[in-house]
Amino acid sequence: PCVVGGGLAAAPAGACDGLLVYAGAGFRLPLEEAAAEFSAREGVPVETTFAGSGCLLAQAELAGHGDVFIPGERHYLVQAEERDLAGDAVCLAWLRPVLAVPAGNPLGVTGPADLARPGLRVGLGDPRSVAVGLASESWLAATLTEEERAAVQSNVVTRALNVNELGTQLSLGALDVAVVWDVTVPLFSGLEAVVNESSLAHRTMITGAALRQSEWPDEARRFLAFLSGPDGQSIFREYGYEPTIGCGESVAP
Repeated sequence: PCVVGGGLAAAPAGACDGLLVYAGAGFRLPLEEAAAEFSAREGVPVETTFAGSGCLLAQAELAGHGDVFIPGERHYLVQAEERDLAGDAVCLAWLRPVLAVPAGNPLGVTGPADLARPGLRVGLGDPRSVAVGLASESWLAATLTEEERAAVQSNVVTRALNVNELGTQLSLGALDVAVVWDVTVPLFSGLEAVVNESSLAHRTMITGAALRQSEWPDEARRFLAFLSGPDGQSIFREYGYEPTIGCGESVAP
C-alpha cells in the first residue's frame, strides 16, 4: 500500500488507503492545497513528496511504489515513459523562467545578457536534476552568443538541485541574480522578478501522469482529473500559475 502519514484509520478492504505523489519542488503550495481538497472530497489520503524532478524520477524508479508523477518539465515524463514508468500525461499549468533579483534591482539587471557581466554571482538550476535548469539552459542558448554563455558559466556560483534553493540563496545575499520560475519569486520576501519577453518562448508546461506501478490507478487518474479540472485550475490560478488551454485532455509526454 501507499505510505501515508498522520496515523489515519485503516481503509476498508479494497478501498484506496492513500496516494503517494512525487512532485516538483517549485509548486509545493498549490499541490498541497489541491491534495487537501481532493482528500476531503474523495476520502482518499494524499501524501506529497517534493524535490527536483530528476531526483524524483530516480526515487520513484528505485522505490518501486508511488502513484502520481508531476515533474516541472515534460522532459522528465518522456524519460518516465521511456522507462515504462508513466502512463498518459495530463496538462496542468504553465511555468515561465524569469530573472530573480533583490528588491529594487540594485545591479540593474534587465535580461539574460547581463548574466555575463564580470563578477556577477549567478545561480542556475542543475539541468540534470531540476526542470528550471533545463529551461534556463534553453533560454540562454537561444538568446546569448557562445562567448556570452561562456561568460555566464564563469559567473555561476550555484547549481541548485531545486528551484526553492535558488530563492533562498538569493534572499540570503549569496547570489546577485538567479533564473527561477515566475511563481517562485513571490514566495521569498525581498525579491523581485525581471520579466524579459524572450523568456516567453521558453515557458514549460507542468504535466502529470499516473505511474504504472500504482496500486490505485483509478484514484491516481481521478486526482489528475481534479488538478486539471475547474477546481484544480482555480487553485493553480490563485498562486499565480497560468492555466493551460485544454486542461483535462491527455497529451503526449
